[in-house]
Amino acid sequence: MKQSIFLVCLFTAVLLNSCSTKKDNPTPAASTGSASAKFNGKEWNSSFSGALSASFSGKESLTIVSTLTEKDVSENINIGLQPFTGVGTYTFDSSNKTALLFRVTYGGKIYSINQSGTNNGSVTVKITEYVASKGILNPGKVVGEFSGTIKNAVAADILTITNGKFTAIKAL
Repeated sequence: MKQSIFLVCLFTAVLLNSCSTKKDNPTPAASTGSASAKFNGKEWNSSFSGALSASFSGKESLTIVSTLTEKDVSENINIGLQPFTGVGTYTFDSSNKTALLFRVTYGGKIYSINQSGTNNGSVTVKITEYVASKGILNPGKVVGEFSGTIKNAVAADILTITNGKFTAIKAL
């Protein structure tokens, strides 16, 4: 159920992010945002990023999506935070039941940590700046950092993430 909600948020964030490019945006969020990291020492940079905040069951959530290119989502980073409380540090590991999902598709493999209780690594996401959206014509923004290690559940490969950043991502 939670993954279904996350996927709906993910799709909505990507769709809504591509719809609004108002020139007099009062918050300086880029229309496509940016994300970068080193995956096992190799540079990775997105060309398309977006975020969506919403409320589910009385809890605020934030979904951040970054893809290699807007048309090719074969490499991407998906971060789902619930409950989302704004600026702060969120830890993803097998014991944490508040951070909803951290998922990376890279090199043809899927690496993820979710609330299932499976020990698939540990990742920290630090939100350093957050401006709430006031609607589609007045989006907010999110800025932050991430790092850690995450395992591919099928092949047990480990992905080490360093220097992860997302900057000026438009938040709807």
